[in-house]
Amino acid sequence: HRQPVRRLVAPAAILLQRLPAWEPGSASLDLYRWYYSTIALFQVGGRPFAVWNDALKKTLLSRQGADGTFESADAWAKSGPGRVYSTAMAVLCLEVYYRYPGWE
Repeated sequence: HRQPVRRLVAPAAILLQRLPAWEPGSASLDLYRWYYSTIALFQVGGRPFAVWNDALKKTLLSRQGADGTFESADAWAKSGPGRVYSTAMAVLCLEVYYRYPGWE
């Protein structure tokens, strides 16, 4: 793991207070927030990203259906777009480090 960007460690601690957890009906289940938190913590790097990414992968991969999709469990998905939204957001979360350069 690369060393975290110092000026971002304190804000990262706020994001780490609510790690990804698949609890339908709970405010903690928010794929939109998870996506942008993943991008932010990837930019921070170091242990903050490692902790977040470990929780994210465990949470998402345990909920992936046999057909590769993710159920419509958060408020955004339930408002209309359903499985398509949930699956797209989950995949975007899981591929952040392939799409964005990290701080060096």
